[in-house]
Amino acid sequence: MKLKTDLIVSPGLSPHATTAADAYRLAQSNEPSTGSDAPKRPLLRVYSLERPSILVGRYQSIPEIHRVGTGEGEVPPVGRRLTGGRAVPAGPGFAGISLILPRAWELTGNNPNE
Repeated sequence: MKLKTDLIVSPGLSPHATTAADAYRLAQSNEPSTGSDAPKRPLLRVYSLERPSILVGRYQSIPEIHRVGTGEGEVPPVGRRLTGGRAVPAGPGFAGISLILPRAWELTGNNPNE
C-alpha cells in the first residue's frame, strides 16, 4: 500500500508556535470536504524548535515540570503537545514529527465504509 501525504518542514519554531501549527492543521483536516475540494490527504510535519525546550503531554501538569530546573538556574520554555505522554526534550539537534490523518484508517487502508 502506498500512502500519499503532504509534507511541511517547519524549522526554528517556538514551543507554542509548533502546538498552534498542529492544532490549526488538525482543525483543517476535520472540516468536511465540499464537492470542489480535492480529497484530504494525510499530512506529515517535521519541525525543530528555536532553542532548548521541554514539550509536555496533553494531560501532564506543567507546574511539576517547572520544579525540575536545568541545573543552570534557568527553566527552559515549556510547550504542550496535542498528544499524551511524558515530557520530552526538544530544540536544536532534535526533530519533531507530527502526522495528521483526516481519516482514522489512512495508515491501514481498511476503509470501514467500503
